[in-house]
Amino acid sequence: AAPNAWSLNTVKSIFEAASELKAPVIIDGAGIHQIEEISDAVHFYEKKFPEVTAALNLDHGGPFEEIIQAIRCGYTSVMVDRSTLTFEENVREVAEIVKIAHAVGVSVEAELGSLALGEHSNETDIDHGEAYTNPDNAADFVNMTGVDALAVSIGTVHGMYKAKPNIRIDILKEISQHVSIPLVL
Repeated sequence: AAPNAWSLNTVKSIFEAASELKAPVIIDGAGIHQIEEISDAVHFYEKKFPEVTAALNLDHGGPFEEIIQAIRCGYTSVMVDRSTLTFEENVREVAEIVKIAHAVGVSVEAELGSLALGEHSNETDIDHGEAYTNPDNAADFVNMTGVDALAVSIGTVHGMYKAKPNIRIDILKEISQHVSIPLVL
């Protein structure tokens, strides 16, 4: 699981649940939820729950400075979301962050395609090709950036669906044939 953490109490609850379930966990902290405070809380509860294997991930990292701050604070992975940029700009910015992150042992996830918000899931553009990750671009993107994981768009959304989703497992299968790194939904 990769639950979002936004306070000391949510971090504590995540560790308690992971301990009870005897399951590893990825703790997602977003830049809007105080990067340093979430990091401090995670590192505190790692000591209280030594049996829990936890990774700390910056979820949908925004500006370059935010991503660097997360790396400095001990996040073990960063998600770089440049999906609104052109393919070329996405590649350029992600590749730069990958070089920095990998130099200090931090893994990088990036997004290719466009994940809609649930409140927009009934809009017609969600069912058109531009919303989905292009399988032909996936291998090029991975090779050109060096990312460790790839978030792909196959019709899933952030939040609740407002309409019947059109989840394209065929696209997921095709992407998985082109790349060997983990795919994130």
